[in-house]
Amino acid sequence: MEQRQSPLTPCGTVTCEVREKLAHQLTVPNAVPAWREFDSPLPPFICKMSNRLKEIKEELETLTWVKWENRFNVKDNQFPGVYVVAKTKNQVEGKKVDIHDIYYVGMTTSRAGLIGRLNQFDSGIKRGYGHSGANRLFKEIKNNIPYPKWNDGERLFVAAIPKKCNVDKITRDYQDLQTMGRIALLEFEILAMIKMELGREPELNKK
Repeated sequence: MEQRQSPLTPCGTVTCEVREKLAHQLTVPNAVPAWREFDSPLPPFICKMSNRLKEIKEELETLTWVKWENRFNVKDNQFPGVYVVAKTKNQVEGKKVDIHDIYYVGMTTSRAGLIGRLNQFDSGIKRGYGHSGANRLFKEIKNNIPYPKWNDGERLFVAAIPKKCNVDKITRDYQDLQTMGRIALLEFEILAMIKMELGREPELNKK
């Protein structure tokens, strides 16, 4: 297949300066396929981001889904971290996480930890308050039918990546703050990875 010539230069070559400028203008989901249309190596900037997202995908795929009702069994749920929720008619409990099943990605750095945030989500899907995404699921998607009384056969499952750290404002140290920052970053990295792999974000993250 003939390589596409870059419209940026008459001869079809791309200078280092132009490559770096273009790299920073492209997002990870479209950077790799777009760049490979040119007869030019991927710049380190794109390679590094792409490799990081692949690592995140591999980490997610080591997790197993837990039935929503058993969310208290999520390991180390007293710590903050990132969580993913599946909404499916399939029985995926105990199965490895498949990114195609991820319906929502969320995170928390609160003192209540992951279980506190999951309980807020639970309040949302049962009563319509407590968590913005879950509230929307209850009111707009399930027409105010509380979980688990949905009549369409769909059920929820959860998996999480906890990060051990102290979030107390008085006693936390700089390393705890770094970990909290990485948690927030990880949420967006998971969203970016899903968009890179599937061309879309999880349904409940779209609004």
